[in-house]
Amino acid sequence: PKHWAHTAQAASRLSHALPGIYTDLDAALSALVKNVPDDATILIVSVHGIEANYSGNHLMPAVLAKLGFQANANAATSESRRSLHAFKRFVPDRVKAAVNAYLLPDSFHDRVRSRTFSRSIDWDKTRAFFIPSDQFQGFISINLKDREPYGTIRPGREYEELCGQICYELGRLTNPQSGKPALREVVQTAKLYGFDSLSALPDIVLCWSKDGPINQLFHPSFGAIEGHTAALRRTQHSGYGFLIAAGAHTNKDGGPAQATILDLAPTILYLLGQPVPSDMDGRVLLELIDEDYRIRHPVQYGQGSGAAAEPTLASKKRQP
Repeated sequence: PKHWAHTAQAASRLSHALPGIYTDLDAALSALVKNVPDDATILIVSVHGIEANYSGNHLMPAVLAKLGFQANANAATSESRRSLHAFKRFVPDRVKAAVNAYLLPDSFHDRVRSRTFSRSIDWDKTRAFFIPSDQFQGFISINLKDREPYGTIRPGREYEELCGQICYELGRLTNPQSGKPALREVVQTAKLYGFDSLSALPDIVLCWSKDGPINQLFHPSFGAIEGHTAALRRTQHSGYGFLIAAGAHTNKDGGPAQATILDLAPTILYLLGQPVPSDMDGRVLLELIDEDYRIRHPVQYGQGSGAAAEPTLASKKRQP
């Protein structure tokens, strides 16, 4: 009932849906486990959790324009787009769904979205732009020379200074409804993965706060802007999942206090009696495994995987 999209009508109709699904899944899992050999270890893994979705992505093109980073196209273009959207609102959803499913292929939608996005921005005056995406995290790319078709920013010092400026300014955004920062984290991708990876990644990632819906954004330099989007997904994956271990060799008295998905592969290799490559990320979750097995099977580390690094794509220009 506390979710922003909760409605009493839907709740009464769907209240038993999720418990029913989990009951069926548990029954199927029980049937599978009955046919597993006694010496098997069973791991049930969900690498994600689920949580309410709050996003201000629909406001970000306007925010970047207000801050002088993104130059949007002329008003005439924007007016024509608004007229098209207004017309589409009068078309029943079932009609639009049928047209999209049976008459227009995905490639058509991709071309239209790409063309619409490219024409919505004045690239010669744009230093950074917001990438159209699903309503989860937000993605910003720098209009970088030798990477973007109409790049204006030079790699190196100019690039770094602009990234720092954007991160600082976006960190000043607040959600007037909660009175708290609108973003819990603004991440510069190069500091995580290195500059050579950036041809395939956004330069800055926006992680929205989880305090409540974001229908307004406030910045000290331009005040508040507001807007709603009907396309916002009601839930999203969280970064916290779960691991259930059962069967042979598991420690019934406890498990790891902390673990990540990177620990799964080393742990599974260890339980299979295989050496763990020395360059593999993650660790063997020994807390998950009983003492007798750990004594009889010390962890063995093998040679690194030796996988060749993929060639850098930084020199390739992206399509507009």
